[in-house]
Amino acid sequence: MVEAMREPQPAEAELAWVRADLAALWRTLPWSVDPSPGRTDDIGWLRIELVASPAWTPEQQAEMERLRARERELVLWLGTAA
Repeated sequence: MVEAMREPQPAEAELAWVRADLAALWRTLPWSVDPSPGRTDDIGWLRIELVASPAWTPEQQAEMERLRARERELVLWLGTAA
């Protein structure tokens, strides 16, 4: 007899939402988690300029950790749900 399995569709949908939230959060964050002065690097013909970056706020760090943890949970669940 086949056991009733939990449907993965709700988890897949939630994973899509979590990843969308992560992408939206990434777009709002400074490029460095810690405060960092701006710098310019010359790599041959390429010049890279980074503006000074303030640190992520504790709230931003907490939100990133929460979303990443939920993403890991969902990925693990989906990977073992089959």
